[in-house]
Amino acid sequence: MSDEVNSPNQAASDPFVLVAVDVPLPGLFDYAIPSSWDIRPSDLIGQMVIVPWGTMLRAGIVFGTTAQPATPPEKIRALHERVTGAPVFSAQWRDLIQFAATYYHCGPGELAVPVIPKVLRKPPSTSRRTVEQRRTASRKTGEPSVATKPEQPTLTVSQAIAYDKLIGQ
Repeated sequence: MSDEVNSPNQAASDPFVLVAVDVPLPGLFDYAIPSSWDIRPSDLIGQMVIVPWGTMLRAGIVFGTTAQPATPPEKIRALHERVTGAPVFSAQWRDLIQFAATYYHCGPGELAVPVIPKVLRKPPSTSRRTVEQRRTASRKTGEPSVATKPEQPTLTVSQAIAYDKLIGQ
């Protein structure tokens, strides 16, 4: 965990990124960039990422880079993935979050991550099937698909009359 944030100009040779994670702990957390990613650390600043946190995956925002992480390098975990479709957060916005986190005595991730729409910050789940997987499975097994509308119930005469009056037929 580190609090020093380098600007993009200083970040060209810094091999680690500082990520704000929505946890009740102060400061930013050190993460390595996977070797399979063809990106400079400075290009990740302001972007939303998914990071491993304990046994879970959590959303975070890259606030900066560092060459001297507070955590021993052999204990630093790699970023899990970049979130596509999320905006890049400006330096002014990140500065405001840092100020507010100091003022309210909380971690920057506790302020920064919850303002992002939930659909963007939800990490991919390996235990739940995607909608497409459920549709494919339903075609094979014959079970109703997620997109299939349930059958309409049979209405009694009085219900049908009330329905017609409401609909205006």
